[in-house]
Amino acid sequence: MKKHLITTLFFVGYLAIVFGAIAGILEKPFAFYVFTIGVVALCAYRICTLSAGDFRVKRLNAMGAFSTLLLIASCTLMYMQLSGWVLTLFVAALIDLIVSIRYPNQTK
Repeated sequence: MKKHLITTLFFVGYLAIVFGAIAGILEKPFAFYVFTIGVVALCAYRICTLSAGDFRVKRLNAMGAFSTLLLIASCTLMYMQLSGWVLTLFVAALIDLIVSIRYPNQTK
């Protein structure tokens, strides 16, 4: 059941981030709140998955934590109504793409 909750946090977080980013580009007033809900859910996911086995997974989790910090910076810039949030979101997305490609397959 715990693994199901963690997976749900991951999907809800990223869906809210995507919808918040799209709403932010369209300059909707609720964009910041949706984006922030997604980032909080993703932070909870990252905290739940921090402890891992080998060095490679720990390094990839550290890269994921850095991308989460960039998402927090995006939230801050979006709140301040600065356009730099797009750049930090783009860099975080690139890091998450690299992490998702390099992460070892956990299926058994």
